[in-house]
Amino acid sequence: INMRPVDDLPSIVSDDLRSIIHHHFPRVSIRRLTRQELVQTLLLKMVEEEVDWITKFRRRSPSHEPTALESTFVRRKMEARYVNSVLHRYQDSAVRRHHAPLIALGYQDIRPPTTARVAVPQEEFFSEDDEDAAPPSPPVSTWPEPVERSVIEERLQEFRQQTAIGIGPTCAVCSRRSFTKEVLFNDTGTPFQRVTADDLSEGLPLLEIVDEHILARSDENLLFEHPLLAGLALDKNGVHLEGDSPSLDICQDCHSSLTASPPKLPALSLANGNIRGWLPPHLRDCTWLEERLCAKYLASAYIIRLYDVTTPGAPEARPRVMKGHACAFPLNTVSTAVKLPWAFSDAGPLLSCLVIGPRPPRQQDLQQVFKVRRQKVLDLLTFLRANFRDYPQYPIDDDALNQLPEDDVPELLMRFVVHQQQGDVPSLFEAETAGLETHPGMSATADLEAAEGRTFLEHHGLVDLNGISVPGHARMMAGLSNAAGFNHPDLLIKHGTDFIRDYDNPSLFPGMFPTLFPWGIGGFEQQRPVSLGFKRQAAHLLDIADPAFRRHWSYVFVVANIQHRRLIHLGSQLACKARDFGEVSRAIQGLDLETIRNVASHLGDGGSMRTLSAQEADVQRLLKKCELVSVRVPGSKAAMNLARAEIRSYIGEHGIFQLFLTLNPSPLHSPVFQVFFGDTGINLNIPVPMDLSAHERSVRVADDPVAASDYFHFHVHAVFKYLFGWDFTLKQSTPQGGLLGQLAAFYMVKEHTMRGQLHGHILIWLKGGLNPDRLREKLRADTAFQERYMRFMDSLIQHHLPDAGTPPSTVRNDTTRKPRQERPPDPSSEDFAQTFDTDHRLLGEEVQRHKCTSTCFKGGRQSCRFLFPHDLCSTTHFEADSNAIMLQVKDATINWHNPALLVATRHNHDLKSVQSGKSGVAAASYITSYATKSDETPLNQVSMIQTVFERMATYAEDTSATKTLLTKCVMQFGRERQVHAQQAATYIRGLGDTWQSHSTIPMLSGRLLQTVTSMYGPCTDPDPAAMDIQGQDPLTSAGEEAVSVPAGEGAAHTASAEVGLDDECYLPLSATGLAHQVDDYLHRGDTLAHLCYYDFVKFCRMVNLPKKLNKNHHKMRPTHPNADEKCHRYTPLKAIGIPRAIFSSFPRRNGTPGHGQPYCAAMLSHFVPFGVGKPLKRQDQTYETAFSAASFSSEAIATMENWAALTE
Repeated sequence: INMRPVDDLPSIVSDDLRSIIHHHFPRVSIRRLTRQELVQTLLLKMVEEEVDWITKFRRRSPSHEPTALESTFVRRKMEARYVNSVLHRYQDSAVRRHHAPLIALGYQDIRPPTTARVAVPQEEFFSEDDEDAAPPSPPVSTWPEPVERSVIEERLQEFRQQTAIGIGPTCAVCSRRSFTKEVLFNDTGTPFQRVTADDLSEGLPLLEIVDEHILARSDENLLFEHPLLAGLALDKNGVHLEGDSPSLDICQDCHSSLTASPPKLPALSLANGNIRGWLPPHLRDCTWLEERLCAKYLASAYIIRLYDVTTPGAPEARPRVMKGHACAFPLNTVSTAVKLPWAFSDAGPLLSCLVIGPRPPRQQDLQQVFKVRRQKVLDLLTFLRANFRDYPQYPIDDDALNQLPEDDVPELLMRFVVHQQQGDVPSLFEAETAGLETHPGMSATADLEAAEGRTFLEHHGLVDLNGISVPGHARMMAGLSNAAGFNHPDLLIKHGTDFIRDYDNPSLFPGMFPTLFPWGIGGFEQQRPVSLGFKRQAAHLLDIADPAFRRHWSYVFVVANIQHRRLIHLGSQLACKARDFGEVSRAIQGLDLETIRNVASHLGDGGSMRTLSAQEADVQRLLKKCELVSVRVPGSKAAMNLARAEIRSYIGEHGIFQLFLTLNPSPLHSPVFQVFFGDTGINLNIPVPMDLSAHERSVRVADDPVAASDYFHFHVHAVFKYLFGWDFTLKQSTPQGGLLGQLAAFYMVKEHTMRGQLHGHILIWLKGGLNPDRLREKLRADTAFQERYMRFMDSLIQHHLPDAGTPPSTVRNDTTRKPRQERPPDPSSEDFAQTFDTDHRLLGEEVQRHKCTSTCFKGGRQSCRFLFPHDLCSTTHFEADSNAIMLQVKDATINWHNPALLVATRHNHDLKSVQSGKSGVAAASYITSYATKSDETPLNQVSMIQTVFERMATYAEDTSATKTLLTKCVMQFGRERQVHAQQAATYIRGLGDTWQSHSTIPMLSGRLLQTVTSMYGPCTDPDPAAMDIQGQDPLTSAGEEAVSVPAGEGAAHTASAEVGLDDECYLPLSATGLAHQVDDYLHRGDTLAHLCYYDFVKFCRMVNLPKKLNKNHHKMRPTHPNADEKCHRYTPLKAIGIPRAIFSSFPRRNGTPGHGQPYCAAMLSHFVPFGVGKPLKRQDQTYETAFSAASFSSEAIATMENWAALTE
């Protein structure tokens, strides 16, 4: 056997070594280097870089010895450049250990290699992908151990440094803004660089402007004096003219494209059809209503709800103080202008207002929301007619224009304002917007009064989360098209006698939002040199330096609705019952493609099945055996069903979670939010970075919901990476762990509220953690373990605050401080311990002490639903008699919390220990059902309509148009869901409702069990309830809708629907002809015969048959339906995902010694290898007998015990 020489980078193939060296050190010639020389070159360059970074750090540091800050600085630099698989090997390498300059800097104590390396056969090293290599596992500590103080301080310091984010340069090529730190939740914060134009000489010609419409504008934003930049599409904010050669700030994506060989035009570059135009300075202050009056299309109606919270008895002349929200209601038809501007006399602008207060509103009271300037509207119309491509050129409607005021609220608009008499408005506002904290609009009444009546307005909208607005015939057409492998269908939105297309219509968004697209160009899905998808462009427009898209009233809702409709169209599938799957699949594949296309088009046009031809009727007969299922749209009930199934899969893999954490970050108080808002004056490196009034901060949060959403996602990512020590690349805890010790996994469900307080409910599994029953056994049997566990819990969770002491002179006066608006204290400061305790006490009193509000008494409760005040308990102890773990409670009204987490994050959180399987199931069910809550019941809808009509009856004039509009909008609550703009922004970015440490993969357990019983006999347990716990456990219910995944590699594992998989189960049809997961397993090859079904799903996927097999490829049995063109790829060191068991009813033990036939059949089929050539059991054996005689692996036993813990 040929042996490959041992080196320091054995898991990195030579081609990858060349790529790494060429990428980081392009001037190094590597063409003729051997593998040994490649390894030595890379390691030597890396250690030289490390020495350079240490040297640079010490130039600014008084210390000339290694420090924790220095090590952190160098480590972060190295991690930013190199993948972990290279970095870990480098740290152990002989080159680094013996590098004289590094040793001279004081790094003598460099760790030796962890294990001796042994030469192995070359073929054993071969792997096509780095993903096949198992990530290095951190050392497992004896759990539980209290977290060391040094680890806490290190984590606090890293969090403090890495969240000191600032606004960086703007990319000259694509206009994307950057940040000085990694933003973690996407690649917006990837390193920018400044390069000279000469360095991009080959790529710059690709940026030349060729569009005649743009060239005719001759806009100063595109004029550059330097000859190298003349005629190029560049953002001036990223261009620097210093010296002979101009330089450009450029993001990594654009730089990679322009410096490729040959150069490529970046998809997001301005030159790729992304120039939208610029408004002249005098039009940049146009209000939302002035834009709406000039828009070509109106795609939504607006209902503005305002609460008059002016102080009772205030002078009549004082401007009213208003707060509330604007709700955008998407129209099923797009309204197209036939004359401009839109006229209030015929209700053209499609808006209405409801004012709740002690006195009717005056025109001047609504100026903050509805101000219109006649000349501004005329100027905007004139500009758009001259510069907006394909803008309607019919004469300006002088009558509609003359109805507008010079600078006031249009008088005719007052016809659409409804007043609701209410005395105690602040109490009503607080009750209707109840939440965990005070509403941002109620943060400081004095500030509101001083703001001269400025209105606080949040942005809401209705989003069709469950696909109600997509007609059934359109979904059927989409399902049939997808089953036959067509391209995606067009969605047509009717208006008048013409059609406005939702797909491939670049004029749609410019027509709706002319101030965002002033020249009528740069819209979605236009013909571009480089293709650019709708989803990517929509998210990119939230990342550009111009904040207009982030702060627009309705852009995010229109985009979110279109994305959701497309998910439904492209994800609609035809599914048939499992027993008919083979027959229907073969029949559809045998049909003529043109026939299916004709039927799909016929249905899409609303045609009847009765008018089909004889040949087309064959399709109809097949459809009778099918049902229509749809993709899980973010925010829908089906998405939460998936979340429940994923949590169950986590429990199967890791057991019952040990901690339940709720994070409530508040952008209102956070200086970090101000950076995402765009405030360049915020310096997060000082203790008190901002001095803004409460009203100004609350208005910023309301005005920029995208920034608030971005802040939330950045913050929670930073908490897990820097405070909890989670490595997102390796998907595991760092060796030293974090504030909670080492984590094994986590799962977060986001909760969006109507007051914009986005927060997360998180289930946390600790590395080494035990299931509740096993934990109690050890507590009873092991005194040392009991003592260690109690100390661990006391260090993790507290229910009290430090006593107030006498602060030293270096600590600021407590009475003047606003600790929530400050940065975390510096652990390296001399008075850190005292500052920490002071901050703990002040923050605890402000955000952790429970004060009952209307939220506590929801549903008519007579006592606090959070059970405050809690019973006191002097010490943490275990009561063996009652089997209860009693945690220390010294203060009855303080929330459970972690002191270090509180001081670092400066906001409320709730950290609870999970004491049983049932409490774990309850927590999981709570967080997944809460995310889809809605108060708009049918009774509420009728009540709302009645209120509207009663209030409007007092108006003498005809208000039928307003009645109709309000009624339609109220009824729309029943079909669609009202969401906050922060939630819509989350969906546009593709961040979804959940966030988890590991991916999951569907495991068709119900289908497997049905196959087993058909092969080896039915389960004879007489009590069907023995294996059905759906009624008891909402967490374990199967998903109600299907998961839709494009067919391709691995489709046998992921394209299967998560429908109830019993004898009436449904499996989705596909044009690919791939075997579904169970058949795929049964017909695997002999080399994988040792795998049980659970491990097969976890580590195997179907791939195209390569020309040459490597060690990861395994041929299938000849009986496999896809044996000729596919094989299995088996990666035992790298899981594809955690198997997500799909049962129509989850199996459980029935309490008898044999556990019951259904349970034994389910466990045998999952954890005992079998197939067409290897029986699961003898035909004369019962499942209980076979189960008792079976040999299970330790991993299988653990999974079975974890599943059983769900019903503890």
